[in-house]
Amino acid sequence: MFDLEISNYQALNEMIEKNKVYDMIYDIYKKHRENVKEWSMTPWSKLDTLILQNGADTHEKMVLRL
Repeated sequence: MFDLEISNYQALNEMIEKNKVYDMIYDIYKKHRENVKEWSMTPWSKLDTLILQNGADTHEKMVLRL
């Protein structure tokens, strides 16, 4: 607009990068919360431990990628 250089705000850039990580963490939390809700409605007679283990492994891998 006035032929001024665009300023680089290091603190703002750092905050943006941290927010990206926080978004990934929150997405993992939301997915885990949904799965726990779904699993809690499963009757004991239909409980499949393999599904629970696979879900836990999936969440673990997502957390380790951070």
